[in-house]
Amino acid sequence: MKIPTMLLRRVLIDLGLQSSDTIDKDYDYCHSRYQREGMSFLTITLPALDDALLKGLTQGRLTRNMFTGFRSVSKRRNLPALLSGYFRRIFDDDGFVLDEPDVCAIAAIRQVTRLFKKVELPCSEPRVKAAYERYRSNDGEVDWRSRNCHFDSGLFSTVSGILWSGLEVFAGQLYCFPSIFGPGATAERLKRNERNTVKAWPKRSEGFFPSSFHAASSEHSDSLSGIRFVEEEEEEPVRVVQVPKTLKTPRTISVEPSYTMLMQQSIAKPLMVWLESKEFGFQSIRFVDQSINRRLARAGSLDGSLATIDLKDASDLVSNDLVQTIFRGPCPTFLGFIQSCRTTKARMPDKTIVPLRKFASMGSALCFPIEAMVFFTIIMYALVKSSGRVPSRRLLQALAKDVAVYGDDIIVPSLMAPVVMETLEAFGLKVNHDKSFHTGLFRESCGGDYYNGVDITPVYVRQWDDTGTLSSASQLVAYTALSNTFYTKGLWHVSQSIRDHVESCLRRRRVGRKSNPIRIPKARNPIGVVHFASFIFDTNVEYKREASGYRVRGLKIKSSPQADCPSDLDGFLGLSFRSREFCERIQELKNSLRLSPSPRWISQSEYLDEPQLRLGSSREYHQSCERSRGREELSPPLSRRDVPVGVIPPDGHGSSFDNDEPVFGDLWNEGYDAELSRYESYQDQVINLRTTGWQRDPLEHLKAPQRITLYTSDRPHALCLKRGWTASQAGLQW
Repeated sequence: MKIPTMLLRRVLIDLGLQSSDTIDKDYDYCHSRYQREGMSFLTITLPALDDALLKGLTQGRLTRNMFTGFRSVSKRRNLPALLSGYFRRIFDDDGFVLDEPDVCAIAAIRQVTRLFKKVELPCSEPRVKAAYERYRSNDGEVDWRSRNCHFDSGLFSTVSGILWSGLEVFAGQLYCFPSIFGPGATAERLKRNERNTVKAWPKRSEGFFPSSFHAASSEHSDSLSGIRFVEEEEEEPVRVVQVPKTLKTPRTISVEPSYTMLMQQSIAKPLMVWLESKEFGFQSIRFVDQSINRRLARAGSLDGSLATIDLKDASDLVSNDLVQTIFRGPCPTFLGFIQSCRTTKARMPDKTIVPLRKFASMGSALCFPIEAMVFFTIIMYALVKSSGRVPSRRLLQALAKDVAVYGDDIIVPSLMAPVVMETLEAFGLKVNHDKSFHTGLFRESCGGDYYNGVDITPVYVRQWDDTGTLSSASQLVAYTALSNTFYTKGLWHVSQSIRDHVESCLRRRRVGRKSNPIRIPKARNPIGVVHFASFIFDTNVEYKREASGYRVRGLKIKSSPQADCPSDLDGFLGLSFRSREFCERIQELKNSLRLSPSPRWISQSEYLDEPQLRLGSSREYHQSCERSRGREELSPPLSRRDVPVGVIPPDGHGSSFDNDEPVFGDLWNEGYDAELSRYESYQDQVINLRTTGWQRDPLEHLKAPQRITLYTSDRPHALCLKRGWTASQAGLQW
């Protein structure tokens, strides 16, 4: 499966079997254009046909100027020739939407046109340069005061005061709050253990983030004497880089300095806990559970009462001046915290230094929560101003019942959507009108697409191997997950073709022993190894007599080790063991804030990159914090639906090694009952989590057990043992 149109053909065949349509001409047209235009046709040109479909559904009519680049069926019909059999089930010959459009036809068109839209491929050099130039230009366009001609400063200050006056009391708890490093890279290009030895600290941050607490293990530590205090002009700027998004444009982010990351993490997670608690009083801002936004989007597609709004370059257009205007009056202490850990300049790839007028770029730990707070403030200001009533906390709580903010995915009442979008643009933000819907029956939010209450979210190809060999482990996992997603969507033939390709690549590579080669098992539930999803049965299951349980043989992804030695043992141990204190403080904070109830489960498509941010929604998490005994990084318990189909829980970052390209490795994953007895004596390596009421059963592995094994990283003192050092200086008890 080297050519992507081969996969497209199988998708067309599978969809044609369900709808009894012929697809030969459609495939020939796509294949001929792919040969002429290359991958850009599948990733850029073909998804434009889906944009035309959504625009026609929203406006009620499809016209020829909407699908430029595709020929029409005839001169008299306003329908494209490509996939015309499906378009006839949605629009009439004049382009008007039918009284009862076929939802299956809408889903089929979106699946074909958006199949390769989000594939991770390097962009062309002109598109890369254009993305960097847009980063510069966006920073110069954050002057919101010059655009907001009808700005009511008094009303805006009142709304901000009602919303964020409680932050001033909460900010008192942030002093000397424990801090930990995030999983991302640093501007200095430090490795995992190197960043634990802090070598520089900004002077302007000393009042809110004392170096004796955050940068050293204690005030009398020798590592404190090695810290160099720098002025603001000497601080390390953020490093502007790009990560894959689509072939049309990359995603531009910033990599923060190590000491800035340390300060930002001490605020970001407690702030997210406070915003999702009852103490805040508004249950509209969320950072973990995307299912609520998707549920509201589905409800809006049924009755049209709710609208979905999407912003373009949202994080790059939040002005720092706007942030100061919002928080200066009601919570000056909190404003001092976020300003003290904000980076003020950026280094572009051409080594030029650019002063930042935006609050933070994507990549900062405070970017996501602060931008959500800014958007929520603007939305409430627009709703209160449109109501014409005197602002009060009770009024704002009543208006916020139909408002949901998850990053730049916003949900508001449909009647107020035009006013909200106009107000957002007045504050210097850019509304993506092509992805914002307040008319018609289509809604889109947080990765969920719905038409008239039906989920029509397509399956996306994230990685593509043009060699057809699946040479890397990441490609094997990506293809397995893609096959499982097609399987759960009901496209059986597409799923089986991908499975056959994966197994043929494994046979050519001769993975496993010659006498007993490893095959990817099928499983109805996550089993800890790479597997194919199945609704019917499990395979490769063997009974192990000595363990009195079942085991499954399969492939597990391991990390390639790299040398990563700390330069200072005292500072390294002090910061590495602070994760336990951080968990304890977060638990105390959640208990004191009376967390608002939220659903515990999320669907398979809602897997998060940082599950450790899922705080305050499960009793098991509090118990796991008490049992962690100072683990380096602790993730909360994941339910069965938390793990994407075909993807295993990733290993934590080792204390003495850094992660690189994963390599293949074999794993005998034994039954859950055997794991329980095996790992109870090795709690430093594996956390076994069980829900309340789970009973031990030798056949529990085949009966959908409600728990999962999380593989965590080694303790930091493992490095001391390997290097012959002693841990008595840190006061450890062996």
